[in-house]
Amino acid sequence: MSRSRQKRQLDADQSTRLLRLGLQHDGGQTKQDTEKKREDLLYDMLASPLPADLALLESLPALIRALSEELHSVSGMPLADLLRNPQTKPTLLRRIKEHAKETGKSAKNKTEREAALVLYYAAIATALLLHNVKISGHPFQELEQSFGTLSKHKWIPSDLRQLFKKARRYCRDKT
Repeated sequence: MSRSRQKRQLDADQSTRLLRLGLQHDGGQTKQDTEKKREDLLYDMLASPLPADLALLESLPALIRALSEELHSVSGMPLADLLRNPQTKPTLLRRIKEHAKETGKSAKNKTEREAALVLYYAAIATALLLHNVKISGHPFQELEQSFGTLSKHKWIPSDLRQLFKKARRYCRDKT
């Protein structure tokens, strides 16, 4: 395989710098305006339900698919509730993580990417702390640094900052 096609792995310091760059405020707005937009968008994401698994829905017969979509829209728990619920299974936390990753990739701006990044790491932290399951390929040292960075941002809700602090300690103990 050619070098250009190989995956390049970032070391922990590079990953932390990249995370910090992604979380810095935009130059055209005040820091407070930017943080308020981030906070509002993150709250919106946390209040929304996890989208239905489209691949699974497409494989269902039409009648069952329609019923499934209707039930999902009625019973879909907000992501914040799923992240707080100790009954949320690691497989569902993986779906939340992947949803956040895709949201970040398709984000229209930096603010959306930053909010999706918080959701991404919240799913990882929840799986670690509630189920002792690592749903990420990131090494513990890198996760520790990322959680530490996230736990310091005031625009992130305090319950998530506490989650990140606990996850940071968990990762530190694993290294």
